[in-house]
Amino acid sequence: MARESHELQSWRCQVFNLYHRHLFPESGVLALRVIFSLLLACSLLVALNIPQVVTQSVVTSYQYSTTSLTTTMYSTTLTTGAISQAVQYVSTPPDYNELMRSFSLSQTNYRPTFLYEEDMPCLYYDSFVFNATQGHVIQINFELSTPGRRLMFLIMNSAQYWSFEHTNCLYSPPSALLQVYAPAYAGNWTVPQTGYYAYVFLSHGFYGGQITLLTQQYAPFTQSETVTYTSTSMLEYTNTIFSTEAPAPTQTTSSANAFTLPVWLPIVLVIAVAVGIILVFRKHRS
Repeated sequence: MARESHELQSWRCQVFNLYHRHLFPESGVLALRVIFSLLLACSLLVALNIPQVVTQSVVTSYQYSTTSLTTTMYSTTLTTGAISQAVQYVSTPPDYNELMRSFSLSQTNYRPTFLYEEDMPCLYYDSFVFNATQGHVIQINFELSTPGRRLMFLIMNSAQYWSFEHTNCLYSPPSALLQVYAPAYAGNWTVPQTGYYAYVFLSHGFYGGQITLLTQQYAPFTQSETVTYTSTSMLEYTNTIFSTEAPAPTQTTSSANAFTLPVWLPIVLVIAVAVGIILVFRKHRS
């Protein structure tokens, strides 16, 4: 039984070999091997030469920043000036004419004498008492109506004026803040401190003429004016961050190939494979 099975298998192998040799002779087998080798090489070459598409996307980031800058400038203006005021008198001479601003020396001091029955006049004078404020400037103008005559003009504070009032004939020069001996005078006097003061006109000899006195008080002031200029500037800037991109597809070859195959080579290989297959089948039919 085993012998018959072995003989049957041997007979099948002989029949397969005869069929194979009849259908595919040795030359046909060799041709088929060549064809399959070419197809394999062609598929590898085509795969290596297929372009690879690489796409990249763009990510753009915008960062906005706004800064407010405020600038303040100051401009200070100092203005100086004076306000004109009339001098307000507390007492004036008995014959003072306010409209004409004139008067005469109406007061007289006498000294006693033993030779005559009546005392002799020794001092002729008159005065104006007024209140003044420290720092004010008083403009003074006086003039005698009699040519060639002179009078003494004095400005006294309250203590000096009290001493003058209680001194008879005034044999020694009086104490005063200002002394002028002249037929006329024009000048300014600054009040040292707030209080009462007196203008005193006097003469040791008789003077019967008129005296014109013009006075004006000025109150100086300093005015400060500050102007503020404010300007605001808005500063805006944009910070843009870009990533690398390729907007259109790019073709790259495999890194395994160091060379680029001709475009026509796969076509030639396909044609050669087709011709080989046709030749094999024609030989088989003949």
